[in-house]
Amino acid sequence: MIAKLTATVAVLAFALSVGMVTAQAASAQEELATGEISPDSLRALIVAAERGEEDAQTRLGEIYFFGMHGVERNDAEAVRWYRAAAEQGYAEAQTRLGEAYHFGVYGVVEGNDAEAVRWYRAAAEQGYAEAQYRLGDIYRFQNAAEAVRWFRAAAEQGHADAQHALGEKYRAGHGVERNDAEATRWYRAAAEGYRAAAERGEAEALRSLGDMYRFGHGVEENRVEAVRWYLAAVEQGSVLAGDDLVEMYLNHEGVVRNHAEAGLRAAAEQGHFFVLSDLYLLGMRYLSGGRGDPEPDTTEAVRWFRTAAEQGDVDAQATLGWMYAGGRGVPENETEAFRWYRAAAEGNRAAAERGRFFPDLYFQVGWMYANGRGVPENHAEAFRWYRAAAEEGHGRAQNNLGWMYANGRGVPENDAEAVRWYRMAAEQGDAGAQFGLGNMYYFGDGVPANHPEAFRWYHAAAEQGHTEAQYSLGIVYYRGAGVPKRDTEAVRWFRAAAEQGHADAQYNLGAMYDNGEGVLQDQVRAYAWLNLAAAQGLERAQQARSNVSRRMTNEQVARAQDLSVELLREINGRR
Repeated sequence: MIAKLTATVAVLAFALSVGMVTAQAASAQEELATGEISPDSLRALIVAAERGEEDAQTRLGEIYFFGMHGVERNDAEAVRWYRAAAEQGYAEAQTRLGEAYHFGVYGVVEGNDAEAVRWYRAAAEQGYAEAQYRLGDIYRFQNAAEAVRWFRAAAEQGHADAQHALGEKYRAGHGVERNDAEATRWYRAAAEGYRAAAERGEAEALRSLGDMYRFGHGVEENRVEAVRWYLAAVEQGSVLAGDDLVEMYLNHEGVVRNHAEAGLRAAAEQGHFFVLSDLYLLGMRYLSGGRGDPEPDTTEAVRWFRTAAEQGDVDAQATLGWMYAGGRGVPENETEAFRWYRAAAEGNRAAAERGRFFPDLYFQVGWMYANGRGVPENHAEAFRWYRAAAEEGHGRAQNNLGWMYANGRGVPENDAEAVRWYRMAAEQGDAGAQFGLGNMYYFGDGVPANHPEAFRWYHAAAEQGHTEAQYSLGIVYYRGAGVPKRDTEAVRWFRAAAEQGHADAQYNLGAMYDNGEGVLQDQVRAYAWLNLAAAQGLERAQQARSNVSRRMTNEQVARAQDLSVELLREINGRR
């Protein structure tokens, strides 16, 4: 539509006289004040803006910024028109351009306080109250005296936010001598200004009046009145007033649950991320309960998590995934768990822009693809998600990526890449990766064989309780590969793995008891450990057990079987 309008404007610029355009632009201004404007008036406004009329440029910037009157929102165009009017000295446009620099406009203008001050000051020195207030706001914590100066300039023109800010300065004695009487005077002036604006239905004025009653600024503190004005603000579309209601509820400030929920329902429809955070927090309150709260209610928790999750809140999506994965308050459902974990993972980048980033979500989705949990097994997809997490420094993902490269799962086998990813995770202390890297050095895959280096990494993993690494360390000591042969150490590490249920370690430990290697010969213990390995289907253990039993009395075999039961009970107790 805008492209068509722009083309039409090129024709109108030649066809319409200056007087006609100006008259139509003035008509457009009147229509803007009352609501929607006609297509003809919008065209005339564009022509007037292109002719350099500052007010038309400012109004056009506003239309683009808010996406009004059938025009698609376009921040770059909004800033362009604000700048055009600002450079001609138009105070309102200078203020809007200052706001763009003050708060930043994503993808168009980066936050820059120096530029914000420059444009605010240009407008403030013309006596424009909003710019004076904004300038004071920038100076609020940098130069208290300057902040007071500009707040006062705006306050004396009846600017309610400036009056409130000036009241705060007098109450705190910040930038001005403390004076409770002056604080009260300015608070009261602000309250009257907010009330007048509130009676006109101005949403943020309604919210500000709620603030005054909530904190007792210029009026007697009255939480009931605060809630009344916050609810009125929400009805007028104030997102932040909904946030205030939930904050009061979460802080036990006398707000009943229904008021908080009413604020959330109305405000959440606008998708504001502050409100989504409130929805998530409300869900957490129902999930766990808390001071002054009713008993936990998982049904209510899920309802609020889902409301936030469906609008893209990463925390809520991840929590729903966790609840469905473990059947926590909802029936266990891996398909739903995957759905919400993946939604959270896909929203992770947007969350990073607000300072929150969770690579563990990438890992979780990769794990579900790798194991076919809630989604068909897909190693290529698992690799993609693991890599996304690994590149953010996630140790377990780096380990899994190393394993996939080493085994050619989801990606062509590449031992050098396996070593690279194993090393990254191993250096972070990941036991699985330390074991994997030890294997690469032991067998010479992707690196030259190096048994001392293999021993170093096996030992690091074994000390963390990694069963396979403990077994491999036993092998290294038994064979003297990279370290002097030491049967007592071999027994120690075979035992550590055997006690975690490792069948080959149980077999080796049984064999060492049978042969008296690194331990006193003991056929009862030899039989018991071989019996446990045989019960796991290890054929060589079954044969070795038979050989040992031929050299034992019936009483010894009975004691060995009882010992097997006792050992198995201990192993199961550790799991």
